[in-house]
Amino acid sequence: NVTLIFEGTMYDDEVFLGVVHPEDTPLPTPARFVKYPETSLRGFETPQPTDGVEAFQKARQAEDTVAAMETFIKENKNSPLVEQAYETLIVEEIASKADLERIQTLKTEMEAATGRWGNQLKMESMFTLASLLVDEPNYREIQGNTLNELSEMLGNEAPEQIQLRWDMLKGKYLLNSESGEEQKAGEEMLLGLLESQPFDFNAILALAKYYELQNQPQKALALYAKLAVAPGMSRMVGNIADPQSGDEVSLLSKTRALFEGSDEKFDDFLDETYEEVAFYFLPEEKPETSLSANRRIPLLELFTGA
Repeated sequence: NVTLIFEGTMYDDEVFLGVVHPEDTPLPTPARFVKYPETSLRGFETPQPTDGVEAFQKARQAEDTVAAMETFIKENKNSPLVEQAYETLIVEEIASKADLERIQTLKTEMEAATGRWGNQLKMESMFTLASLLVDEPNYREIQGNTLNELSEMLGNEAPEQIQLRWDMLKGKYLLNSESGEEQKAGEEMLLGLLESQPFDFNAILALAKYYELQNQPQKALALYAKLAVAPGMSRMVGNIADPQSGDEVSLLSKTRALFEGSDEKFDDFLDETYEEVAFYFLPEEKPETSLSANRRIPLLELFTGA
């Protein structure tokens, strides 16, 4: 059995805005309860699209996305899509090199809008903002302030999953600093995160980029190779921006570019890395088999369609 927790506030004596989440899972999902005169569910057709979905899609496809999203937000203040609308707005404004004041204004508005749904959704929107700004030096001040505010809201007893998320963003923020001392602190924070979350690809890519730009190619190579050979990881990550050229490249091609040696030696290197990755969670002492030395072991390889 799963127990769902709803936390919300009533507005205008007609709608509850809040979040719902499983009892043991802190990640919130926006939830809206609306008063209806009906006393039976028999007349309801399900599922019904959420109010505002069509308007949101039209705003996203509009020629002037910024103006359309601003209109959507004004007309749909009680829609659970308001957070996504602000995220779209901020992405558009970052792409157009908006000034610091404009991004700060959107941050303030978004926090006020999502705060109507409770602190959990407000914090989620702040995490989203910090993620969007992590590699944007022009808005570094806002990202730093957002992370500090989140730290105060989380306190000393934040759920592990949420704390690790903050650690990853803070580590990346410090790595992007011009201060060598802060960069070192960011490196240590992300390495510590990887001890408990060894396949957090955001942390791995941040460290790989840092090492490459710090002229430590062997460290960068080991991290790129880990992602390149880990089952399913390459597809999950997709192409990455080359730290040197800015061009989009695959993890495999990036790994090959850093590897010095023949193709044959490169294949051996990938095999060795794969063995380390594939058997990472196995105990150091392998269980003894009861099969006799002459017993044949069938190997089976399964293929699934994409």
